[in-house]
Amino acid sequence: MIVFGFSKDSSKKTQNHNLKLYNDLSKNMAFAFKDTAKLTGFAENSVFQLILRLVCFAHGDASRGIVFSRFFNPVSLETLALFMTQINHVMCQWSSGIYRRHGKSQAFTEVNNSVYHAEYLQELRNWEAVNTEVVLKIRKRMYLRAREKSGIDPPAIKAVITGDLKARMVSELAARTGETDTEDEKDDDMGSMQEGEGSDNGAVVPIDTATASD
Repeated sequence: MIVFGFSKDSSKKTQNHNLKLYNDLSKNMAFAFKDTAKLTGFAENSVFQLILRLVCFAHGDASRGIVFSRFFNPVSLETLALFMTQINHVMCQWSSGIYRRHGKSQAFTEVNNSVYHAEYLQELRNWEAVNTEVVLKIRKRMYLRAREKSGIDPPAIKAVITGDLKARMVSELAARTGETDTEDEKDDDMGSMQEGEGSDNGAVVPIDTATASD
């Protein structure tokens, strides 16, 4: 993983470098932090943005992150736990200091990785519990940054109320307090109809549909 600095060079020096890097990143879930040395910025390592763009924003407006944005904005804890599980799976290929590709028996499956996913999800829930509001904002920003970096703009929504109609709406609301249905409330038409029934003063009289055809 170039993101973290692993190398496929076969020298002894590189092997020692890879081994130390693997151990350092694995300890305390350092790979999940923005600063892997100081362990700050949990769940904000740049690799999450990379995975998010590749998985969710790789197909323009047809990308999962756009079509199903309600499932990705904000990025869920479950999604982050899955990313962490994937990262751990890939890093394990460097655990000896030399890159060794996983065989079929070590494929990325639920059976092989459910324990890791559960562990990471619990750590993410603990993180969220520290400050729910801030963590929510971080997860929303993850989505927005990934979309912006992918060059995908949100679908434009054309305004219907414009021009004179909008100006009239502005003027109307400026004269209102919002405390009543209208500022100069009068009896509605139904009330007027009821009061005028049976009189000859021009009121509208309901038609008896049963005798209308006689």
